[in-house]
Amino acid sequence: MALFELTNQTLVQVPETRLDSEVLKTKDLQRLLRQDISVLSGDLNVLAEDYANWEDNNLRIDLLCLDKEANLVIVQIKGTADPAYIDLQAIRCAAMISAMTFEEAVTAATRDPLLPATPVEEIRDEILDFLDWNTPDEGEFAPTIRIILASSDFSRDLTRSVIWLNEQGLDVRCIRLRPHKLADERVLLNVEQFLPLPEADAYHTGLLKLGQLEKLRISGQQQRRKRFLGELWQTGLKITRLHENQRPAMQYSSILVPLRPGISLSYVIRKADSRVELHVQRGERTEGIFHYLQSHRAEIEQAYGRPLHWRERRERKFLRVQEVIEGGFLSPEGSWPSIHEKLVDAMIRLDKAIRPLLQQL
Repeated sequence: MALFELTNQTLVQVPETRLDSEVLKTKDLQRLLRQDISVLSGDLNVLAEDYANWEDNNLRIDLLCLDKEANLVIVQIKGTADPAYIDLQAIRCAAMISAMTFEEAVTAATRDPLLPATPVEEIRDEILDFLDWNTPDEGEFAPTIRIILASSDFSRDLTRSVIWLNEQGLDVRCIRLRPHKLADERVLLNVEQFLPLPEADAYHTGLLKLGQLEKLRISGQQQRRKRFLGELWQTGLKITRLHENQRPAMQYSSILVPLRPGISLSYVIRKADSRVELHVQRGERTEGIFHYLQSHRAEIEQAYGRPLHWRERRERKFLRVQEVIEGGFLSPEGSWPSIHEKLVDAMIRLDKAIRPLLQQL
């Protein structure tokens, strides 16, 4: 599809070029995507670049990533129209990392030669923060592996392969990256998902095949979690007026209730446990609040009724005050009302413990 520049008088077509031309090299693009992987998908965190922690094999994963569901994601970037069996390379890499544990993922991020040396504990905390986990959970880590293939174009043979792989239950996406050079030498990058089609999943006709059972299981969990969150919010509206004027922002596994800029309460849901937390993002407006709450920790916990889990990340500039509740969206549905009531009660008590201090400011 052509790209045009709009002027006051006419439409001017912007010339299209290819990756690995004089305009944009694949390695340069890989470096830029490493810095902002959201260009390809908004739920990713890059663990390592050019990952190849295996013997007797010259295969490399261009970008090894993790998504919000704790799935490993392989991103392979090629510049040619027929990207040299990129699908087969990605599958072989997926097989090699299929047994990767959480701690091995931490090691992979720590050993990335393209980044400055970072303490292991700091890397581990960053990954836990991204996943919204308090502690590593190997049972929930890497339940499946996703593949993203990025290229200027895809051959018909490769397209057929990707369609078939998706029908067998794999999650493989093709994203077309096409650079365009403007007259003033600036370069635009057109990014579009080629397969599966974003607006209509026309290529997943084999949804009920045996190979899709795992995908159906994951989809079922996502629907169950969404239902759990919705019923939790309805329970909260019946018990307290705390949320009635707030519109919940449901994302990933949480319901966010903003209090003021940079400060929010939230319900965070996992498979087997849940939590209520206060989140303070450290900034110009919240700098005083950040330190003020820390200095009144004993008073807050006394008002709450028991000790809370405090977590400060200086490099990420946030403070979390949390209460963990046993029970999550995979708990028996008959136990959901009790879990919901405990979560709402914890939210009410945390709000009452915090709000007077915020009002004093």
